[in-house]
Amino acid sequence: MAAPRYVPSPVQQRKYYQSTRKTKHSSGVSRPAEVFKHNANQEGTGHPGPDQGYALRLVKQFKDKVFLIPGEHWEDAAEVAVLTALKRASLFGRAPCTYDIEVGLCIWGYLDPNPEEGLVDLRKDNFGHIGSAHNYLMRRNVSDAISLTGLKRSPELIRMDYEQNWRAMIDPSKIDES
Repeated sequence: MAAPRYVPSPVQQRKYYQSTRKTKHSSGVSRPAEVFKHNANQEGTGHPGPDQGYALRLVKQFKDKVFLIPGEHWEDAAEVAVLTALKRASLFGRAPCTYDIEVGLCIWGYLDPNPEEGLVDLRKDNFGHIGSAHNYLMRRNVSDAISLTGLKRSPELIRMDYEQNWRAMIDPSKIDES
């Protein structure tokens, strides 16, 4: 198709677009969002791990197995279990699995039909509407309250620890900071 006479003839450009030069990130990693090692001195940075959204799907399998006291909601129990499961999975450097969700529910007493009164009070005072609240610090405090060494154990040993003394795995003072 011919161009009208008022349109100037195209001139070949000598230089085409070139992307900017890639510079190495100051941390030494090639991709800025990549985390190789968690620094324990950085408070509030979370526990990164792969495919963390999968925990939201896994927790739905436990809805019929959870024992809630009057006034508690499934969404709150699920949120606390997911927070715990993500922390445990990230310690092993993998995506969350069913056992991580089970451990999360076990540590906070949601799989126990008769949890101790102290744990029930802790849940009532701190977990109300945590599943619907948009409070990052509240969620971080719940995650930080769980013992790292306790989470690295097998689910059977964690269940035994819960039955013997749940306080050895949870630090309530970290939750009350919120």
